[in-house]
Amino acid sequence: MWSGSETSNDHFRIALLAVFAAGGWVSIGALVGFVTLFGITLRNSIMMISHFEHLVAVEGMTWGLESAMRGASERLTPILMTALVTALGLLPLAVGAGDPGREIEGLMAM
Repeated sequence: MWSGSETSNDHFRIALLAVFAAGGWVSIGALVGFVTLFGITLRNSIMMISHFEHLVAVEGMTWGLESAMRGASERLTPILMTALVTALGLLPLAVGAGDPGREIEGLMAM
């Protein structure tokens, strides 16, 4: 049975590699950034499943490839918008990561 932890572990490993590749270290700020990233990912996953359930319950589609493709294509734009707005919102923190007093915030944005 798939528990979903495999994907979470992969996201955590990739996030750790991104922090180290950017020249940072794992700190409280980086951990806050991880929690934020995982929260957004979880929110997008819940939105997808909710939309799939809507397609099945309200619109009468059956669970399968067709409903998955339709649901994914209809939810792609809102998910990409959420990711883009989050990235743009954290961009000033990431750019100013080396400034004095931003040691924690910069790692959170990476």
